[in-house]
Amino acid sequence: MKKILLILVINLFQFLSAQQSNPISGQTFFDFTYIADHYSSLQKSKNSFETKRILVFYDKKFENSVNFRFGIEGNNSDFTPSGTYSMFLKALFVEKTFENNSSLQMGLFPVSTNAFDEKFWGNRFLDKVVIDRLGLGAPTDFGISYKGNLISDLNFNLAVVNGNGIKPENDKNKKILLALQYKFSDNISMELYNDYENVANDKSRMTNKITIGYSSKIFSTGFSGFQKNFKHLGYGVTDSLANGISLFSWYEIFENVRTISRFDYYNKNSNNSVLPNTETYVLFGLDYLPDPKIHISPNIIFKQNDIGKDSNKKSFKETYFRLNVGIYF
Repeated sequence: MKKILLILVINLFQFLSAQQSNPISGQTFFDFTYIADHYSSLQKSKNSFETKRILVFYDKKFENSVNFRFGIEGNNSDFTPSGTYSMFLKALFVEKTFENNSSLQMGLFPVSTNAFDEKFWGNRFLDKVVIDRLGLGAPTDFGISYKGNLISDLNFNLAVVNGNGIKPENDKNKKILLALQYKFSDNISMELYNDYENVANDKSRMTNKITIGYSSKIFSTGFSGFQKNFKHLGYGVTDSLANGISLFSWYEIFENVRTISRFDYYNKNSNNSVLPNTETYVLFGLDYLPDPKIHISPNIIFKQNDIGKDSNKKSFKETYFRLNVGIYF
């Protein structure tokens, strides 16, 4: 059945491609990873070749500035019961653009939680941006959004979504997202982001984030700081407040050769002074581009999770040597 479904999807893309020039786009990531150090002796020295992500989009332009996008994805976190990669719906939305350049989207679309950070990080083939990597905010969701320009260089993006990512809705509550983006110059921009969601049993979640970035042809850098408040109303449980930062950059040292660096720090609950739980994440690498849409990157990732304090503090360390390939089409 799954083979038949895959054949039908391939035939669908072939048919749709014939209807419009270059309607297909996407990306694929794969790598070789060697675990040089790990707090678990069972993981240390493990190595593997893996496909990290396959993402394919089909775009269709209609009359009256109406666009449609359909996308499917497979990655190394979703498998069938037999252990093979599974595919899932990544995008399915219609967008109407108005004369003032504002637009309305409805369906399963990319939300503003991570998009601005991705613009300056620019190395999704190596890893997700910090909020996405930590699982604190889904990059896509079902709902409706409206975005446009407020004044001069100030833009906005307002959305109401299910709050359950690509999964079906499972309650009556909704998540509200608002992003304000200001462009200081052609190279420097800033975003203020907030989302709020009521969840089951009278609880709520709220995220605040600020990101500022600089980007040019040979250099890009950014800073992102965030906090996420988990309200446990009616249970007598102390509210938890997660917060963190991310610093990232790439620089073209030679033609088609870049250095890449990143530092993330995450405090799982800053309200818990008795048992602190923090994570430090560091990435260094080189990026060779034989073509503007092909990346080959040897890189190293260091991760350390610290739990507790003083004499009771325990550290869990991980070190990964990797060779990553990213292809965009």
